[in-house]
Amino acid sequence: MPDLLPNQLAALEWLDSERTPRNHAFLVLDMGLGKTAAAIAYARSHNPASLLVIVPAGLRIHWTREFDLFWPGHPDVELVLSSTQRIGPAPFIVVNYDLLVYPTILNQLRTRGWSLLVCDESQMANNIETKRGGAILGRDGLVEHSAQVICLSGTPAPNHIGELHGWFQALVPGLLKGSKQYPDVTSYYRFLARYANFKVGQYGITVLGSRNAGEFRKRFAGLILRQRKSEVMKDLPPLRMGTVTLEADDLSELQALLEHPDYAGLADAMANLRTDAPDAMARLRDALSNTHLATLRRLIAIHKIDPVARLIREELVGGENKLVVFAHHRQLLEGLHALLYSYGLSPCMVHGGVPPKERQRQVDHFQNFKRCRVFLGQLDAAGVGYTLTASSDVLMAEASWSPAKNLQAINRVSRIGQQNACLARFVSLAGSVDEIVNMVQLRKLDALNSLLL
Repeated sequence: MPDLLPNQLAALEWLDSERTPRNHAFLVLDMGLGKTAAAIAYARSHNPASLLVIVPAGLRIHWTREFDLFWPGHPDVELVLSSTQRIGPAPFIVVNYDLLVYPTILNQLRTRGWSLLVCDESQMANNIETKRGGAILGRDGLVEHSAQVICLSGTPAPNHIGELHGWFQALVPGLLKGSKQYPDVTSYYRFLARYANFKVGQYGITVLGSRNAGEFRKRFAGLILRQRKSEVMKDLPPLRMGTVTLEADDLSELQALLEHPDYAGLADAMANLRTDAPDAMARLRDALSNTHLATLRRLIAIHKIDPVARLIREELVGGENKLVVFAHHRQLLEGLHALLYSYGLSPCMVHGGVPPKERQRQVDHFQNFKRCRVFLGQLDAAGVGYTLTASSDVLMAEASWSPAKNLQAINRVSRIGQQNACLARFVSLAGSVDEIVNMVQLRKLDALNSLLL
């Protein structure tokens, strides 16, 4: 089991502080500071009789992988995968927000009392007027059926502070009531008037900024822990690496992918591969060289477009941070570009078809303009020579099978001029050969990086 980082240990200490006991809490940690690991470590230390984890679409399997990593021998975990599923008696349940709009799922979850409810990317339930938000925060919502609630997010209020009012009403209504020290902000309008500058126009309320920020922080200090990467950087290694496992949208398509002859041949060749063995990379290379994988790699890349785009949107919503994304297939990059552009993230892109002068212009745009939040780079075209230090986070949407080439790409971010500790994550598609390759790659890459640093 990996050791927790100092900032994660600090979060656990904060959650367990006897001076300010917290039945409910917000862990507001910047991207890359390990919210998931901290929440699982907290659950492990308290061993709740029942645990419900609500996550964004596509991250259900990733959470099970993180349970295996940070809580070996954990209680049984059941994934809710469809709106018609009959949920079993497993003490730990993982479900995505979108399934809560179905009464068949929500009613099953309501019938159980939860010792601990964890909402990952809690901003997805901010609006109590939506079915999703109401299922969690509304009358007879899941918060009412939970003894303790922990919300995880890097940006819990992406648009303005008023978005937290629904959570505060559900979790800590007493903190909203008036006292000698603070005014009553029980109603949404009073809350907004006290802590935001806004105007009322033809299309409703427009929030222009915050006000009384010091009072807000003091009033809700026992509820919210904020960790910024810049503040804890001294406690972080200069470069960390990890994985994130995403799900394909259509499980029948994923099943067809697994039945592809190339995958079957590779799976047979690596059935007994020990990913932690010293010769794992050599054996992996042999298996790959004896298998025709071009079609398989392209199919996996296509199936990654939607879940990777959603992951990027969920992580960047409302913040100012940036992300560098590398991939091998141009089709994957172009698909991501189209979706991210529609999300308003203004991506830049460099692949083999982009002329040299335009490549540098794209790099400069990413480095210098705040509106450009994502850089999409093809490994061969953008993995060497460029400086991309405007971001400290790298997403290897599709990795090379050469550890040295991956490290070269990551070093576009982790290099001279970088002001933050860096995180590089390798994206795997659940059930695909990606999971095996990335597992071996990560171990080799860690070893290679330790030699070069």
